This record gives sequence, structure tokens and C-alpha cells, in this order.
Amino acid sequence: MASSLIEQFGILVAAAVLLGVPGAALVSLLRLRAVLPDTLAVPAGAMLGAAVASVATAVQLVLETNSWVAIGVHAGLSVALALLAVVQVRSRRLREDAVVPVARGWGRSTTIIAAVSGLIAWYVRGGIKLDGLYHVSVSRKLIDLAHPTFSNINRFSDGGPNPTYALPSWHAFVGWTGQLTGSDPIVAWQMMPVVVVVLAILTAAGFARVVLETERAEPLGAFAWALTRVFYARREVDGDGITFGAVPGQITFELVFPILFAAIVIGIWTPVARVRRSAIALAVVMVALIVVFHANYVPYVAIVGLGYVAWWLVTGPFSKAITRRTLVVGGAVAAACAVFLGALLPLLAQLDNFGNAPEEARIDYHLTKTFGMEHITGGHLFDLLGWTGLPLIIVMPWVAAKWRSTRFAIVPGGILAMATVCFVPPLYHLLAATGSLTVGLRINHIFGVLLMPVFAASMLMFADLWSERLTTKRRRVLVVGGALVLAIALGAVVGYRSFLPDPPGYAAWLALVVIWIVRLVRRVRARRAGEPKPAPATETELVLTAPNSGTWGARRGLLASPRTLLAVLAVVVLGLGIPIGLTSFKKGIYDNHVALGAPITNGALSCLDGPVGDAVARLPEQSIVLSDPALSFQAMALAPVYVVGDYKVWNSPTKNNKVVERLASVNRFFDTSAPTADRLLVLEQRKVDYLLLNTDDTRWFDHYRTGKETASDKRLAAARRAIDRFSDMQGYSGGAVAELVAAHPDIFGQLALDARGRKSKIPPRDKDAPEVPCNSFGLWKVDQDGVERMIATENLQRVTDAIDSCAGDSAAEAVVDSCLASKGVDSSTADVNGYIKNKNSIEYAEPDELVRDADGNVTGLVKPGSFPNSDVPEGAQG
Repeated sequence: MASSLIEQFGILVAAAVLLGVPGAALVSLLRLRAVLPDTLAVPAGAMLGAAVASVATAVQLVLETNSWVAIGVHAGLSVALALLAVVQVRSRRLREDAVVPVARGWGRSTTIIAAVSGLIAWYVRGGIKLDGLYHVSVSRKLIDLAHPTFSNINRFSDGGPNPTYALPSWHAFVGWTGQLTGSDPIVAWQMMPVVVVVLAILTAAGFARVVLETERAEPLGAFAWALTRVFYARREVDGDGITFGAVPGQITFELVFPILFAAIVIGIWTPVARVRRSAIALAVVMVALIVVFHANYVPYVAIVGLGYVAWWLVTGPFSKAITRRTLVVGGAVAAACAVFLGALLPLLAQLDNFGNAPEEARIDYHLTKTFGMEHITGGHLFDLLGWTGLPLIIVMPWVAAKWRSTRFAIVPGGILAMATVCFVPPLYHLLAATGSLTVGLRINHIFGVLLMPVFAASMLMFADLWSERLTTKRRRVLVVGGALVLAIALGAVVGYRSFLPDPPGYAAWLALVVIWIVRLVRRVRARRAGEPKPAPATETELVLTAPNSGTWGARRGLLASPRTLLAVLAVVVLGLGIPIGLTSFKKGIYDNHVALGAPITNGALSCLDGPVGDAVARLPEQSIVLSDPALSFQAMALAPVYVVGDYKVWNSPTKNNKVVERLASVNRFFDTSAPTADRLLVLEQRKVDYLLLNTDDTRWFDHYRTGKETASDKRLAAARRAIDRFSDMQGYSGGAVAELVAAHPDIFGQLALDARGRKSKIPPRDKDAPEVPCNSFGLWKVDQDGVERMIATENLQRVTDAIDSCAGDSAAEAVVDSCLASKGVDSSTADVNGYIKNKNSIEYAEPDELVRDADGNVTGLVKPGSFPNSDVPEGAQG
């Protein structure tokens, strides 16, 4: 266990150094501490470090060299930036131009929340499964292949790059942390959520502080993130902040988008040109990282930006300076989106589902229809946030109507714009035309980003209202109203796994529309009445105006104290959430927790840690493995190999990937009703090197595995043949190819076999972890020459058998042709008449007499003249 802890700690240190050194240097060079509070400057520095890793990864893939070169490039850039930062800091001191931080450090409450959440993330971590297996496979290829390129680091040997992860820099970075510590990439991916969770806590805290313009919001923003992503996260979706928290797409939402939005609002509202330039530079880098991490999410930037401007136009204040700054900052961000996305657009355009493609059946659960028009469901807006999402949606219009902050406009404006796109069918289809199918599916992640400040604002409003001298009646109304909101939320979400309440989502959207229209009408009337324009924002924090007049935010009553407020929230919110949230938290630990010192093969790989798993891990790099669609992901996570096909046909379908055709090839190989030659042809066409199969199926009789046939084997074989008469036995279990593999030991050489009846422990705890049955697997080496010979023999036998069954000496030629066609045999490719006349003296072609072209590829079954007395021209006999 001690060695495991040291290994895990080493990965965290490596991640901190790789991100922190170049990130801190860039924070200093860009003077970001004069732009952002430290709660945002720290994660911004980490993302800037990730940008440096992107440059190093690009160099590696362009030069097609090993990962040590990439690490060297990253280290060289980091040292150069650090030295440049030191020189620049000294120069500033001489000029008396030192950076004055916006806010040094952060409060103790934020530190505690980040530390506790980080420890929980380390304890839970999460076994690698689902999409995580793919991301591990990319990291493994980047560090294991001697000559990685943009095209050879993905799932398929000839599939080309994945447009969504065209520059897999985050995968490279995670791989480097394992390589530097001598750890497997799987362990590195398991530990990375610890880093991401701590950074995300700080990001949420800083984002809330920036848009709400008060330091009191900082610990509340941190608490909101911990509540929705760690404690009561909805673990049935891939937005879980721990299990899938380290994948590039999730980092884009948890870190990059909040930093980008904060940089935009600061750039617009600051009157200091130097600060604005730094904010714009940071925003441009964040846009670049969105394209690098998950290019399809760029449309969200435009939608939120348009909503921000629309909300600001009806709330003000107006001035020529603010208008000019808005155009400058908005233009810079728009140009960055156009440039970076435009560079990748030719590659994205290769996606089969890019544009108005029909929605795949598996990922349309977020859609519904009204009067035949398709749009996103109302509950999808808060689906990501577990049980806390519903009360946030319910109170969000109240917060939007009452919170008088110019920077806050990005929250209600962004939510209004995104919700409008969700619910107005033409706009939704326009969104679908801007990217892949996941753009609509992942839209709830943006709501998760924007609702974090809503949580902080609602808590501050409640606390400040309570701290004022309210009458007993008003306090009762406040308490009853708050309790009613929580009761509605809790009651509706009790069955959230199978039921998602849509009305609150629609109601919140309509409320925002009404608020926006009312404010627009008021502004138009005020202008017509000749009222003076509102004064522009001051350079300092704006005074927040309470709903019932007076100063808001100046009071420091009992509940207005951040520590006291957090304590009350921890007791009330967490306590009320126990029926749902605690169950969800336990489920997350039960399903995902990786025991201390556990082997690397856990999560989805927990049953692939036997002899077969070890053999797969030793497979030669860039081998091609055929297995069932789900097992394919496990194979490429354990070794730098390629697969024939997998079940994620919606993931990067391009003209080269042809994911549907590849899955069809897998299906054809497992189809027992297909001719043997057709099934073997899959192995030849896909150049399969190894078979990885599940041998727990009853069709894997013992004599198939051991070579010894028992009486029970005979009875089972007879029963299977009886079933086969009316039932196709196709399946991914591996039984569908049992006879095929066992009948041809010269083609399929057994390399490893798991024992039957194995069990694996699924945590949460080492002591009483339940044991669950494991599948037993087998690994075989495929002899391609043997496959080629067997295909030729099977095809020839199929043709002659068809002719024997269709033709007699007196059968009419047309009748024979029709019969052969019904059996899938083209009579024009065989000398049917010659064979009928001479079938007693026919000379069957030997495997070494196949017809081949100049490149050695098989083009026919037999050489010309193999049918005696044939008058068919050479080359026409198939």
C-alpha cells in the first residue's frame, strides 16, 4: 500500500509541476493577478500550462517522435517562460510597475471545501470505464508508440484522426504524468480527477466572485460546485465531477468556460486598458483550449455571448466607453473562435453527423416533440446538477430579476439564450447544424456552469434579507416560500433516475423572457420620457441594491457572515438532501471507488486482470484485435492496439472511420448463420492479428478449451444443434465463434485462457467488498495465411455444393441460374455446364492454385482451366 500511495502522490506532483511551472510563468507575464482574483488565477495558470502542453504535443505529432521528446519540448518551454518571467518581474520592479493583485489568496472556508472535495475525489477516484477507456487508449499510444502521428493514435488502424480530439494534448499530459513516475496510464487517469476537482472548486469560487462582484460569494460558489459535482452529483450521467471529471470535454466546462466568461466580463467592465488587454489575451487562449479539448463546444461561446449582450442592453448602464469595450472584447473573442475553429473546420466537416444529420436513437433521450417539432426537454436544463439543480432553476428568475450587477448579466443572459435555443425548434436545429450530435446533448453542462453563481446569489439574497429587520409576517413568508421550493424540488427528484420534471425548465425560461421584455419596455418608455441615462459602472465594486431598497451587501448580520452561512447551509441543505443525495454519494463510492493498492485493472477492467489481461497488455504495438464491441475498448486501454469496431457508432464517424461499417464487420464475424468464408473474410479484410473472446458462453464446451470431450459436452452439443434449426445463435458472448475457433487450430493459435468461475471484488471497502462473477476470456493469434487458404476452400466448396443441389443433367440452364442466385452464387463466375458434364472428373483447385493479381491479392477461386472442357474465357471463372 505504501508504494501505491507514493505512486499516486508522485502523479499529483508531476501534474502540478507540468501545469504549474509554465502556467505560473504565463500568469506573471500576462499580469493576470491584476485581472483575476487568485481563486481564478490558479486554475487559469493550470490551463495556460495545458496550452503549453498542447504546443509540445503538436511538435511530437508533427515530428512523429516519441513522448520523451514531447516532454523535453514542454520542459524547455517551461524553463524559458520561467526565466522570461523572472526577468520581466525584475524589470517591473525597477520601473516601479509591479502587479497589484486583485485579491491575494482566498478565505479559509474555500480552502476547507477544496481540501475536503479533493480528499473525497482521491478516495472515490473512479474505475476506468465507458469513455474513460478510450481516453486511456489515446494516452497509451502517445507514450508507447515509437512514431505517433495525428492519424495512428485512435481506435482504428486506418481511421485517421478523431476530429473532436484532433490535438490530444490533455491525453498526452496525463500520459506524461504516468511516464515520469513509472506508472501505467490507467493509474494516471484515475488520479487526475483529484487535480481537476480542486481546480474546479477554485474556479467556481472565483467565477462567483467576479460576476457577483463581492468576496462573500467566493466560498458559496465553491460550496455550490462541491454540492452539485461531488456530494450529490447525478452519477447516471457523464457530468460526474469525479468519475469522468478528468476527460477533456468535462474540463472544458468545469475550468475553461468559467475562466473565459470571467475574462470577458472583466475585459468589458474594466476601464484600465492594460487589464483589458490581459483579459483579452486570456480569453483568446481559453477559446483555443476549447477547440483543442473539444472543438464542438465553440457554438456555446457565441450563444452565451449573444445572451449577455441582449441582457445588458435592457439593464444598462450605457456609455460610449462601455459600448466600445464590448465591441473590442466581443470582437476579439469572435475572431479567436473563427480562427481556431476555422482551422479545424475541414476536419470537423468530415464527420458524418456534422450538420443536420438525423439524431441517433441512442442519444435522443434529451429530445422531445411539440406539435411534431423537435426540441430539447425542459428537464435537461438542470439534469446535470442532481437534486440541487431543480431548486436552482426555480429560484433563478427571482435572482435574475433582483440582482443589480452589470457583470452578473452574463448569467441570466446566457441562460436565457441557451434555453431559447433549447426550446425553439428552428433554433435547436440551427444549433445541430453547427456541430456533431453532442452539441445538443451536452448543452446542460453550460447551464451547470452558469447556475453556480445563481446558487451563491440566492444564498446571499436570503441571508441579507433575513439579516434585515423583517417583520414576523415577512419572515414567515420567506421561510414558507423557501421550504416550499425545497419541498417541490425534493418531491420531484426523489425518482430522478426514471423521472425528470420538465415544467420547471420551461417555466424558468418563460419567466426570463418576461423579465427581459418588461425591462426592455421600461427602457424604451424611459428614453421616450426623456429620463437621463443611468450612470456608467464605477471602477470599484458596485453597490448591490436590495429588492426593498436600501443598501444590500453592507449588512453583516449573523447569517450574512460567510462562515455562519456556510455552516447553516451545510446542515440544512446537506441534511435535507440525505434521502437522495446521500444515496447517490454512496452509489458513487460503491460503483467507482478504487481500493488503496488495488491493481490497475479495475472499473470496467476489473475482470480482465487474469492471464488473458496480462497477455493483452503484452501484445505488440499497433496490432489489430477483434472482439465484441464493448470488449474492444478494454483491449485498447490495456495495450497500444487497434480494434475492428465498437459500439460507439456516433463517436467520430468519418469517411475513414466508417464506424457503422466496422461494427457491421464485427457483427458479420459473430453471425453463425453467415457462411464460414464470409466470416473469415472479415479477418482478412480487417487484417486481424488477434481474437479476444468471452468463453463463458455454454457453446464454449470444455473440449473446445481443453481438447477433452465429456459426455455433458456431447449432450450440450446435441441440444445446441436442435436449437440452431430454428434459432440463430449470434451473440457477442464469444459462443458464436466457438466452433469456428475450435475447428481450426491451425488458424487460431491459443495464447491465453482464463479459468472459469473467477470472481472479482467490487469496492467500496477492502474488508467486506462483495465478490461478483467475472467473465472468462480467451486470446488467440490469427494466422492470416491460413485464413486466406480457408476462405478459398470454403468458397469453392460453397459454389460446388450449390451447383450440386441446383443442377441435374437435364436441368434447364435458366432454372439452374435462378436456383444458384437464390443461394448467393453467380452462375457467370463458374463454368456450370462444364461442371455438370464432368463433375465426376472435376479437379478441385488446391489452395496454392488461387488466382492472384500482380500485387498477390486473391482475385479468383481457381485458375482458368480447372474446370475440364471449359469454354469460359480466362479470368471469367471467378
